[in-house]
Amino acid sequence: MLVGRMIRRIVAELPDDVRARLSFVSIEHRTRPTAQDLERGAGVDHRGYFFGHEVDRSDEPETILPDEEPPTGTIVIFTGAIKPLTVKSLAIVVLHEIGHALGYDHDVLEELGLG
Repeated sequence: MLVGRMIRRIVAELPDDVRARLSFVSIEHRTRPTAQDLERGAGVDHRGYFFGHEVDRSDEPETILPDEEPPTGTIVIFTGAIKPLTVKSLAIVVLHEIGHALGYDHDVLEELGLG
């Protein structure tokens, strides 16, 4: 299965309200980071990153209020760093980066099994 199709499948399986919150977030994929990705903070061994404006969860970490500004930006997935590249392993990376776009930090994502 092509990576783009796999990513669309993963996103399509998200709850409607989560997909709606991500309407201003695009998802790209490439084998490895470009110079621009590295300038934005991605590491050469990263599996992905989110670049943009995430939801601010500093005041209420357990909720997202409907009137909050949605995240905007780009999720970039580096398929060359995902071994083995399966729908399940790709889903973990995609959901991890979606979590960052929605304002969750690494500790919370680790607790959710998306480390």
